[in-house]
Amino acid sequence: MNIFIAGIGPGMGSAIAVNLKNQGHNIFLCSRGEHVIKLAEELKCNYARCDIKDYNSLEIAINRAYNVLGGLDAVINVSGNYFSQEPVESYDVKEFVDALENNAITFFNIIKASLNYLKESRGTAIGFSAAENVYLNSNPGYAAGKGAVYFMTKYLAHSLIQYGIRVNSIAPGFIDKENNPNSGMPGAIGRYPPDGVLDAINMLLHNNMITGEVIRVAGGHDIDVGSGL
Repeated sequence: MNIFIAGIGPGMGSAIAVNLKNQGHNIFLCSRGEHVIKLAEELKCNYARCDIKDYNSLEIAINRAYNVLGGLDAVINVSGNYFSQEPVESYDVKEFVDALENNAITFFNIIKASLNYLKESRGTAIGFSAAENVYLNSNPGYAAGKGAVYFMTKYLAHSLIQYGIRVNSIAPGFIDKENNPNSGMPGAIGRYPPDGVLDAINMLLHNNMITGEVIRVAGGHDIDVGSGL
């Protein structure tokens, strides 16, 4: 498959890119940070540096990916961040807007910019929301942004099914970004390795009967709404 991956950072984004490249997929990376340069060199793949919140810049990157890869079968938006545990009374309005935009507008932008190509391939789009244990241990802006991804997933899947385009999202719990040892067993306290998320992405890429779903990968911590940390 030809896959465009946006929001490449040293954690989840990199893990996804490495996993899909190792499976033999053709990938194109996109991020505003410098980490994408090093990762693209390591994986021997093409990349673009742009702010995914800027639609025009993203559209240029998507067009380049389509031409370089010779088509586009899937787009994955890992963009997010702005996670913190600031209480409402101390949370700044600008912080709220920044977190909302970085988590929500990026998902809309990537689907809008790639829409014609996904129509052509009857492709798929995958976004990132968050599981309840993350929402409830976060801040208003982060929760609003991830909540927007949840409902956009439902709306976009409904709107785009007429073109054969599938839209789904992953809602992870707390993911280990440092590759520390962790059993990964349900209910275990602490952060989880990215393996479960990678498995969910692989399923969504290849199962043509799944659309409009937000797949939770939270290790069971959503059951009692504990943080897992």
